[in-house]
Amino acid sequence: MSCKKYPMMLSNLDDIPPLKFGNYKLVFDSELSDYSREVARIELRETEEVAKKAIWELRKALENEKNLVTPLHNDYWLIKFLRPCKFYPESARNLIKRYYEFKEKHSSIYDGLLPSKLTQLFLADIVK
Repeated sequence: MSCKKYPMMLSNLDDIPPLKFGNYKLVFDSELSDYSREVARIELRETEEVAKKAIWELRKALENEKNLVTPLHNDYWLIKFLRPCKFYPESARNLIKRYYEFKEKHSSIYDGLLPSKLTQLFLADIVK
């Protein structure tokens, strides 16, 4: 699945610039290779039909979660949670709930978190 404007980032950027940390450069690549697509099909059950059905079911399940505010109409955001759950909507719904519970419980970690503040992790080879 490709996307011209990277909606999985919830952004309207036409081009996402690489992040540079010292000698390291992180490049965003939105296109899957044929090999990656085959691995996704075999290991994650990711086919167009399975993905379409799972997105629809997850969207319906999240509509019933009145305490969650999520970008329901952003397929790429939903896929971000469906992939690690092998496209099982109920598992993805539970993952989304745990994700938001973690963010709420540990909000101090996310406060002001920017890539520029993580430069030392890259320079010290802690993050590769």
